[in-house]
Amino acid sequence: MSSNVIYKIRNVVNGKFYVGSAVDTRTRFRQHRKLLRKGTHHCKHLQAAWNKYGEDAFKFEVVEHVGCREQLESREELWLTEHVGKPYCYNTGRSARAPWRGSA
Repeated sequence: MSSNVIYKIRNVVNGKFYVGSAVDTRTRFRQHRKLLRKGTHHCKHLQAAWNKYGEDAFKFEVVEHVGCREQLESREELWLTEHVGKPYCYNTGRSARAPWRGSA
């Protein structure tokens, strides 16, 4: 388990990814997988790709360790600002405070 991180859910087939933050990767990754397996993930683009390519096409990976929990939101905001709207990014929300985010 990693804590206070920025992570990607990366499609190994086409290189596209979803980016997020977590204080506990084990819990957060489990939450994502549960929603994706049920077909109810809030990110419709990620869900559609999961349905098309299958679970084995996705890797959950830590891309940045953040010094403290208080810095997580600002670091995620930087990642979102840089990548949202680009053809390789599944995220559509540009704010780390999006209401559908999990608690971890």
